[in-house]
Amino acid sequence: LDEEKKGQFNVVDGVQRISTMLAFYLAGKEPEMYAQLVRDKKLPDFRQLKFSDTEEDYTSWNGLTFAHLSLPRQQAFDSYGLHVSIVPYNTPRDDVFSCYEDINSGGLDLSSMQVWKAAYRGPYIQLLEKLKQNKDLQTMQDPQKARDHTFKTCEKSSDCEMILRGFAFRRSVLSFERPMKKFLNKEMDWFVKSDAKVGDKYLEEIEKSFARVMKVWRQTWDDDTRGAFRIRKQLPSASGGWGFDKNIDPRAYAVFYVALDELLVEFPSDAVWTRGKAALQEATEQLFEVGGHTWESPRTAGGFQCLKEAIKAALRVVLAREDPGPRRFSDTEELKRNLYEQQAGKCSICAEGLDLARFMEGTYAEVDHVIPHSKGGRSDAGNAGLAHVACNRAKGAKTPSSER
Repeated sequence: LDEEKKGQFNVVDGVQRISTMLAFYLAGKEPEMYAQLVRDKKLPDFRQLKFSDTEEDYTSWNGLTFAHLSLPRQQAFDSYGLHVSIVPYNTPRDDVFSCYEDINSGGLDLSSMQVWKAAYRGPYIQLLEKLKQNKDLQTMQDPQKARDHTFKTCEKSSDCEMILRGFAFRRSVLSFERPMKKFLNKEMDWFVKSDAKVGDKYLEEIEKSFARVMKVWRQTWDDDTRGAFRIRKQLPSASGGWGFDKNIDPRAYAVFYVALDELLVEFPSDAVWTRGKAALQEATEQLFEVGGHTWESPRTAGGFQCLKEAIKAALRVVLAREDPGPRRFSDTEELKRNLYEQQAGKCSICAEGLDLARFMEGTYAEVDHVIPHSKGGRSDAGNAGLAHVACNRAKGAKTPSSER
């Protein structure tokens, strides 16, 4: 038992066996209490014995209820005692995780994430469960099933663990050391020990980060035909060679997630990522197919940092080329004077004269983006024209070629 709170215990191992036995017992001894616990989904519906074929044949007992048992057997049930081991209250969660892992002895082995879910129950785990339903993430994992609404999340919760990796590296990459389980334990421990307000703010922050990164990742790398982020595997002997699994490589996810999260601070505009989509895909392929980088490289904090910065540098070249920069022109007064002289006092749009006495007035003339900012035009002298306010408003987001 894990003493979560003083006097309140959580069954670590054997919960299915205990709850089934208790359901069978209460259904015969306390039927009203049993019915209420079943309605509250605290006990399974188990009034009768149900045995499948095993090495020892108990199928002849199927259908028996507690009432069918002989009085001595009922009395034996009443007096039966369970021996338990208790993980005391306030035991560090990292130690609790180790205990859970040591006694992971059910019919099916639990994954690390399933053990985390047991050892670190609470709002962080609930958020991971929520985020694994993100449609952008599911589209990246299996586009066809996501479109057909037939996508199923992993029963072993490997998708939750993958998401957790991204958050752990995002917050404290420099503390990374193998094995991965211990590193992820640090992330969970930090949250559990944090002040409630700090924890709530952190969950809000990473939820927003996740939604933003997933949206850009899916929109930009939706045609991942070359398996840039997939797990590489040996193909069947008939075809030979190597191919890519449908699953996203968790190492690829963690590094790329943090790289995109940091780049979105520099380049927050969706339009920049959309315009650079093809070039960004090519830059990613070049980085790994030609540049010699692999997802296996981040085995240390330094290796993770190096790969992350290599990804950012490759993508930043494309994004900087596509990013028009700030919308407003700097030092507008000086720019207006220079443009007035360069244009011989004429409007850059209608070619009619600009009033010398009024061209500095913001309600009469203004600096115009020759190539509209929304189409990638930069806010600098090379893309500037001095125009009547009315002419500029009429032009809107048209380019010089579309005006012709």
